[in-house]
Amino acid sequence: MKGNYSSLKELALEVERIEQSKEDYVTTGKGIMMINDDTLAIGDKGSFVMTEYAHSQLAEKLSIPKRYYDDIAKIPNLRTINVNELIRHNEKSGYMVRTLDSKARAVLSNSFRPIDNYDVLMASLPAIKDLDVSIKSCSLTDKKMYLQIVSPRLQFEVKKGDVVQWGFVMSNSEIG
Repeated sequence: MKGNYSSLKELALEVERIEQSKEDYVTTGKGIMMINDDTLAIGDKGSFVMTEYAHSQLAEKLSIPKRYYDDIAKIPNLRTINVNELIRHNEKSGYMVRTLDSKARAVLSNSFRPIDNYDVLMASLPAIKDLDVSIKSCSLTDKKMYLQIVSPRLQFEVKKGDVVQWGFVMSNSEIG
């Protein structure tokens, strides 16, 4: 696994920035509306451009086949009309919209219980520091956080030149 951060410290700084910048909004269908085929307006909280993943989750939540959802975006405002009518039809449905940096990154059920990367990392760091391990790679994508952790003490040569090393991958998704 190749990481996109050169150190755990670098990853931790970005995870901390995200923790301070993200916002979650829980609302019913009355408090959410699509505008311009790719933006969600959430009551008086603002408007957020949707990520592709958020589009997929909204389509699923509204029982719109994703291929159709994508196709109707080719006709201006057709997706907006479809989505808003389905939201109004099910206005009592609950939503959690997870936002970051003016983007709607996830559209989930209001019963979704998020486990944030910050919490996972802060809970794991003491154990990582106490073990004789090293971070082989660390990555943060739009969907997941990954840490590849190995132990130089626990390695074994299966055959000449073929070394196996104990380790594990820790991952988390904040967006379902």
